[in-house]
Amino acid sequence: MKISSNIIYFFGLFLLLLLIFIYENNRPKEFNWNPTFSKYDRQPFGSYVFDDVVTASVNKYEVVNLTFGQLFWEYERPIENYSKDDDSNIIPLPFDARESFILIENRLDFSSYEVNDLMKLIKQGNKILLCSHYFSNELCKKLGFSVQYDNNFSSTISGFARVKSIREKLYFGVDSLKPEKIYDAYPSLSPIFFKEISNSVWHSKKDASISYDKYEIFVRNQNGNPVAMRFFIGEGELFFVATPLMFTNYGILDGENASYAFRLLSYLKDLPISRIEAYNNLVNQASTSPLRYFLEQPPLRWALYFSLITIVVCMFFSAKRKQRIIPVVNSPKNETLSFTKLIGNLYYQQKNYKEMLLKKELYFSTEVKRLTGIDLNSDENEDELCRRLSDKIGKHIKEVKPSFRALMFRKKENIAVDEKTMMQLIDKMNEWLKYLYN
Repeated sequence: MKISSNIIYFFGLFLLLLLIFIYENNRPKEFNWNPTFSKYDRQPFGSYVFDDVVTASVNKYEVVNLTFGQLFWEYERPIENYSKDDDSNIIPLPFDARESFILIENRLDFSSYEVNDLMKLIKQGNKILLCSHYFSNELCKKLGFSVQYDNNFSSTISGFARVKSIREKLYFGVDSLKPEKIYDAYPSLSPIFFKEISNSVWHSKKDASISYDKYEIFVRNQNGNPVAMRFFIGEGELFFVATPLMFTNYGILDGENASYAFRLLSYLKDLPISRIEAYNNLVNQASTSPLRYFLEQPPLRWALYFSLITIVVCMFFSAKRKQRIIPVVNSPKNETLSFTKLIGNLYYQQKNYKEMLLKKELYFSTEVKRLTGIDLNSDENEDELCRRLSDKIGKHIKEVKPSFRALMFRKKENIAVDEKTMMQLIDKMNEWLKYLYN
């Protein structure tokens, strides 16, 4: 049984796609170790696992793309008659209206306006947790503390994981002597700490423009330096955490370190929690894509999937070679008569009667030779040619000879021919041809 070429083509195409799928499925996964903290990112330093676990564990948790100013003026419904230039009359919100906000980024470069909006939210009684590797000088200066980087800041987590280097300890609790919990983490997960100069500086709030009632340190590294603390500002609280990578997919799935993030979140208890992504440039760029909205909505997402599948199927069936339409070729028309009439009209308009007579005689000689075998253009005697022609047409030689001799004479001699003579000789040739045809 002969196999169709189309079946072979489709089978080869299916086999190729299957091999590509098997190769891509079994190929070692390449991870991107750049921190994004995006709720859609499943790479090690995305926050997909963190947001998924917190959403399932906390009753009221969401991710918002709003700045501190937008949260204060729109989301929080601020008090009427409030002046933007004077925040001394901010009245704390009722406890039921308060919230907790989490901001996890690699860098927090706040301007003075953003710091003011942050303090307005705190003075309303909200709790804000800032978790980053870098805090803006504007914020550090106003609170009277600084950030110190250790020697492992330039090292990558992938390098530590490959060589299985020794981990450092994080002491969660009062101090390193009596901690509530000890966590082991790679040094690059906690590359910075807060610089504590002396107790007098902290309590006297020297050179600080933001007044706070007290502060508390609840996480230290193995050198005793603080990596997580909080400030009590009025009825609100401001948290500083120097371990943002502990809130990523890798940090949550790294042994027992998941409880580290939830211990920090326990300080935000009894309030709805919102994670802010407005300060993440990577997330903002992705959120502006129209495709992101399609993928977020299940009906639009499935419509997009079906459209892609339909396009692939159409490409699959259109890949076959199609037979070109065979054009209809008509037989060429015989334009000899039309051409003859055209030439005759041309000679007639020019009154060139002799040329017309010669053309007719040429046609007549050709037909006579074809029908009888007599060559009127040969050197044979005219009388003999006339006799043979008269025999073929069935006429007496006396009836044929005058017209035949007149035709031969005008053919050989260079003399003019009038219209009457031309018509008579042409009529005779047509008459002779008629007898030959019959």
